[in-house]
Amino acid sequence: MEPLIIVHSRDGSCSRVAELLREHLAGGEVRLLQEAEKRRGVFGFLRSGFQSARERPSRLLGQPWNGVSPGRHLYLVGPIWAGRPSPAIRAFLLGAGAGDAETVAASLQDVPVHILTVQADPKRERSGEVHTALTALVSAAGGSVVETVGITGAAPGRTAEPDALREQVVARVGRSPGAPAG
Repeated sequence: MEPLIIVHSRDGSCSRVAELLREHLAGGEVRLLQEAEKRRGVFGFLRSGFQSARERPSRLLGQPWNGVSPGRHLYLVGPIWAGRPSPAIRAFLLGAGAGDAETVAASLQDVPVHILTVQADPKRERSGEVHTALTALVSAAGGSVVETVGITGAAPGRTAEPDALREQVVARVGRSPGAPAG
């Protein structure tokens, strides 16, 4: 079964990581889209950071949970903002906006999850805390975390260079279930 890549990206770095994963894993992709909540420009950036720091999920559009199924590897790709997971990633794991949180939680039963976070800090100092928080959310929903990977992206408002991301993603994709043999 091909893996499923769930991605949330504001400035493009996480989208590039998902693109690189698709190249190596041949998986499907679902982009997390939030309800329009004034997220453009500097005020949108501040609002998203504040919401992230307060650990508040956003409301998602559509049904991004539909492609998740037991045994299908799920690659969750999202940014770290204000030292926390983005509101959209949190919403996906909590089922915010789904209408039926029990159905969403059940959809992660027996799902192997790979967590990839992207942040500006080259030392990735807060990634351990974020990975722990995301692992707890995945576990609470019945999934199991296979691996957590911190990736250095670009400064807020910028998109990371493709070659820099490629090196980081390719270095870990070869170790992952679902990666091509050879």
